[in-house]
Amino acid sequence: MLGWNKVFFLLLASYSLIFVLAINYFWHSSYDSDSKVNITQQPKTLSDLIPNKLEKPDAATTATAAKRKSSDIKTITPPPKKLNTPKNITVPNPKVSKPPQSKVETNPFKLLGVYTNPITHVPNSLYNKVHFGILNEDKYCEVVDMHNLQNPEKLFNKQGVIFTDYKFNSMAEKTARKYGKVPLVKHHHSANAKKYQANKKTTTFDPTIVNFYLSSDYFWRYHKMGQHYLCETQMFNHIPGHGALVRKDEFNNNLQQYAKRFEGKPQCFDTKSIFPSTFRLFEKEECEAFFNLINSQQYKNSLKKEPIQYLIKVGHGAHKSQGVFLLDNQKTISLKKDFMNGTGCGTTKNILIAQKYITNPLLLDLGNKFDMRVYMLIASTNPLMVFYHDGYLRVSVNPFDKNSKDRATHLTNTAVAEKKFEEAEKGNKTINGMTAKQLKEYHLWTFGKLQNYLLNSSKINNTNWLDDYLRPSLQKAFIHLVRMTNSGFWKKSNVYELHGLDFMLDENLQLWFIECNPNPLLDGVKPMLISRMLNDLFEIQYALYRSRMTRIIDVINKMQKETVESQKANATQWKKEYQAAERNRIDTKFAISKNNTWKPIMDENLKGSKAYFGHIPEQCADL
Repeated sequence: MLGWNKVFFLLLASYSLIFVLAINYFWHSSYDSDSKVNITQQPKTLSDLIPNKLEKPDAATTATAAKRKSSDIKTITPPPKKLNTPKNITVPNPKVSKPPQSKVETNPFKLLGVYTNPITHVPNSLYNKVHFGILNEDKYCEVVDMHNLQNPEKLFNKQGVIFTDYKFNSMAEKTARKYGKVPLVKHHHSANAKKYQANKKTTTFDPTIVNFYLSSDYFWRYHKMGQHYLCETQMFNHIPGHGALVRKDEFNNNLQQYAKRFEGKPQCFDTKSIFPSTFRLFEKEECEAFFNLINSQQYKNSLKKEPIQYLIKVGHGAHKSQGVFLLDNQKTISLKKDFMNGTGCGTTKNILIAQKYITNPLLLDLGNKFDMRVYMLIASTNPLMVFYHDGYLRVSVNPFDKNSKDRATHLTNTAVAEKKFEEAEKGNKTINGMTAKQLKEYHLWTFGKLQNYLLNSSKINNTNWLDDYLRPSLQKAFIHLVRMTNSGFWKKSNVYELHGLDFMLDENLQLWFIECNPNPLLDGVKPMLISRMLNDLFEIQYALYRSRMTRIIDVINKMQKETVESQKANATQWKKEYQAAERNRIDTKFAISKNNTWKPIMDENLKGSKAYFGHIPEQCADL
């Protein structure tokens, strides 16, 4: 017979197990940690929003989800949902007037032709594949936009849902929670994607989503923008067509074309002033010219003094320095083999570029080279609105040695440095006289620390060097980068994107552009700077969004009033008014705070040199 003490401990263990299982269940269930809203209570399919409910998809239907027809949805009018409007926000005509019931189309966005041109040209699109358990609904955007027109309060407060795949409690996810509800739905995260799809658990995007805030642009391969997501009353933090800026191959194509526009006009743009010499090895003539160069006796002789003179970079698809190689002797041999020493130029499928290596980098106090990570926000593409933000220095782990073949000596990327940090931590040893903690602290410098070093070492004597030289030079470079690449951007008011740009300084303090990165690293580097930067980014985007939606609601109210009163509306006139309303600008009532840390450097609402805040001369502004 069990003693009372044993019975007691068995009961305690049983209750403890039940408690742990319960906590685990609720933690992994869909839960909004800020608003205490159980997201599993939200409608799982669009049919839950529709009065004449459709049958929810069973397992068989789920397997053929992509074959569902839009005609399966009988109506697109969602039931009204009352939300509280904040006292300090006045929404003009907050609810769009409902026109009389008739067989005539009542969705104003359809009348305005908004849904006629969804993006359909995404390469290798997989719209018919269930992705992360998300079921594409062809009339999703019609439902969402009508719902938001009838219930605009959430557009002007924190009631809107932000769909994100950033990890819980990451910098990006924590910032998103300040601006809306962030459901922790398991199928949002890549770790559970295969499991969800294997079990055929599907749902549609929540119709109350306001902001698709994702860690990368992969969603547009699986979901059609303007139809399956990114509706007219939503926004998305990636710009279709950004490859023109972030892909090294496309960027260099655009750089060549941009340089031709300003031939003979160095006061407008001089490609040699900031962009290192580059050969596109996927272009036959440039490829042949490069191999002629590296096969020349002059180049071979120069290697004795400068053993590394070029970097080989993969044109696209590589991140965190994985696609960057030093053109040392070993790499030269393999490159010559791949391109048959130049005779194979124009036949190889390798998308590579050869970029001149900066052989005389500015070195810091311990003799280490560095680059600068700065941030650019393209807040709007309709019209172009661009902002600049300070970043930090990334210092190489090893002192600079031009004869070294160690990547950590030549590359300053944080991903490269982290390998050295791990090496020091695991072996509990020092590297270059520093512990892992000291290495991490030395790896990241502020701009202010750089200026102090330059002053103390007598490399500069201007105590306002950052504002008089460095920041204006960076901002001007940003403007040229956007001007030369924006023709490929999707000109839509509800897309925006954050970029991380890398620059170097040589020993003469000449600034050099290295590359532009989408999805820049946000965690583990300068947390106070990143947190403030992301908060201020959201302030800008929501100011634009709320300004735009206020104007759009006003136009639609006026259009529907005219329709009701005269039984007709001038479609051409209202389309023009709508296009003017959706064109981005920040209205006075939504003005961003004066202490916002993003600096505007480009706004095409303005004219001439004013559009570039004086960084581009008047005679060059319209070229």
